[in-house]
Amino acid sequence: MQIPFAISDSEVRKILNWEFSLNSARETFAEQAEGRVTLTDPRVRRLLFSSLGGGYRLKGAVLTGAGVAGLRAGRTVVLHRWPDMRFLGVVEERTAYAWRVGAVTAAALEALGTSRFNSVCLFGAGRLARTTLQALQHNFALGEVKILSRTAESREQMADEFCRGGLDAGPATDPQDAVSSADLVITMTTADEILVRHEWVDHTATVVSMGGKRELDFALLEKAGSLFVDDLDGCLESGDLARAQEAGQYRPDWVTGTLAALLADPDTYRLHGPTVFIPRGMAAMDVMQAYRAAQDIAGRDDSGAV
Repeated sequence: MQIPFAISDSEVRKILNWEFSLNSARETFAEQAEGRVTLTDPRVRRLLFSSLGGGYRLKGAVLTGAGVAGLRAGRTVVLHRWPDMRFLGVVEERTAYAWRVGAVTAAALEALGTSRFNSVCLFGAGRLARTTLQALQHNFALGEVKILSRTAESREQMADEFCRGGLDAGPATDPQDAVSSADLVITMTTADEILVRHEWVDHTATVVSMGGKRELDFALLEKAGSLFVDDLDGCLESGDLARAQEAGQYRPDWVTGTLAALLADPDTYRLHGPTVFIPRGMAAMDVMQAYRAAQDIAGRDDSGAV
């Protein structure tokens, strides 16, 4: 075992699989539900080198149960032992980040207690949208999948890719039709516009919003039967709730609770539709996955610690 360690993306890729990423996400949600996760305040800090741009986007977390603190800077996670802050090493997460995004969505949806989604509407055809759909395909049985994106080429390429992988996927051009027929709607885009309107969403559907700006109309957030977030402060810094707050329309009573609390004790909540999930992406998820990767790659000592 070597400490400090520097684990490259190519090393991480060798151990990545969906159960590894899903278990990291599940473990983080469980730790959060037990009050053993602390996130930086503010959730994201941007350090710029000049007014021309360039710099670092920093997110950090402490996982007291695992005994580790971490800071995600760009595509690298820096790890320290908690609480003495002994430097452990760094893990590159160029590939693992996309897997983590997909795994968080799939793990959160386990709270619904279903093993199948009959019709999925996915907005987005980029790298993160692809890994999200891959995680769903691994974790659930999926019926028809309709893919929408800004360009015909990107949605057609993605649909063809997943069709060759055995999924019933196809490109879509009519968002209202795609949303209204879906029991799961996911938005994973860079858009800052309304992609999903409340009147399109069936009352039994689940909507997952993962973009950093605005993707849902505020009426859907207000009228959702249940709305769960991974971290409320983070959701008020970016994404749909942040946009609603900027517009002076957000109300705290929109939010039913956290995804961690729902996963820990689903019987506490009586889900009313439509249900909205907003997992903006806690740094704790990056830290946990990087730490578990480091344990697998760098090795463990007799106590089980890196």
